[in-house]
Amino acid sequence: MSATGATVTVNTVGAMLRRLKVVNPNAVPRPTGIQLAAAATGVVIDRFTMDGGDQASSFGINLTTGSARVADAAISGVATGVGVTSTSTAAGVAVQGGSIQASLTGIGLGATTAPAVADVTVSGPGNAGTGIDLANSSGAQVTSSSVSDFSRGIGTTNTSTAAGPDITDAVVTRVGREGISLGPTDGARVTTPQITGTDTATSAGIQLYRATAAVLDRVSHFSYGVATNFADTGAGPRIVSP
Repeated sequence: MSATGATVTVNTVGAMLRRLKVVNPNAVPRPTGIQLAAAATGVVIDRFTMDGGDQASSFGINLTTGSARVADAAISGVATGVGVTSTSTAAGVAVQGGSIQASLTGIGLGATTAPAVADVTVSGPGNAGTGIDLANSSGAQVTSSSVSDFSRGIGTTNTSTAAGPDITDAVVTRVGREGISLGPTDGARVTTPQITGTDTATSAGIQLYRATAAVLDRVSHFSYGVATNFADTGAGPRIVSP
């Protein structure tokens, strides 16, 4: 990498990128490894490797409002690992396998439709940022993924009324504020999570906020194991095997 901006820009529907490697030994500011054009959908990014050199505002893969399946990436030294434009409602966004080390957001899903995250390891800087930011996405599927060393492990915004995520076999460790946060989503499901905090005051293992009709199945080292907002009058959660 020799200049600020995207190293690889994808403009083609259905493009396939395999085994690309991007490094930033010269500490170029604000680097982006791969960036999709708005119309680039159905892209496959396989075994992409990047070291962003720990630069602020750096991006591993910026999908913008396009869509891609990202498989077995190894991304480190970036602010955001894989993300979309915050208002993107794209379908077909998937991150499968691999590892992401990021200082701000590991995976950011914007307002995407039915995104999928599976078998990914996401690590952060300590008590800051969000590992898997569900944001305002609808019907997200998060399966067998590991998140550690963030302020928030996996969470939506506190204003999202979208269909809630289905989170299965997530391992969330060393998070300072919230392990899993569901916002005011509807019908979220959290099954067999393993969530461990850092004994931080006012932290919560699973923060329901104002989620309606959530189903929860198990959390340690938090001030609150499962918590909801005091003003929540929606359909309460069903808690299995606490």
